[in-house]
Amino acid sequence: MHKKFRGVSLPEEIVNTIEDFIKNNPRHGYRSIADFVIDAVRKRLEDLGATPPVISLMHLNINPDRSTVLLWDNKEKRAVDILLTEDEIRCLYCDSIRCEHVKFAVNLPQVQREFNRRRKLGLKFPDLSYLELES
Repeated sequence: MHKKFRGVSLPEEIVNTIEDFIKNNPRHGYRSIADFVIDAVRKRLEDLGATPPVISLMHLNINPDRSTVLLWDNKEKRAVDILLTEDEIRCLYCDSIRCEHVKFAVNLPQVQREFNRRRKLGLKFPDLSYLELES
């Protein structure tokens, strides 16, 4: 089925800002202004409750060395790596220690087992007290 498109006008300064962002941040994967705007509008509609929420995160893998967790983000249509170190858990996609990907990862049974393993061995593991986690 072919999607129909309609046009909208944006102020030039917003378009310039989007172009600069796309050019300077290729890691986010936006290929065009339209790609960025569609994603931004979709996210805003979700935030406002105008569209049904999407179950977006799925655990794919944890590396054998237990240093990274691989998630699938259905909203972003991409894989997301979560880095596990002694000092922090960081989402490499968001470059954040507090994003939804990190919160999802730390609640995974495999990650909880890794924390318990580290505790038992007397190894350091990240303090996650700043996160609001599910019980």
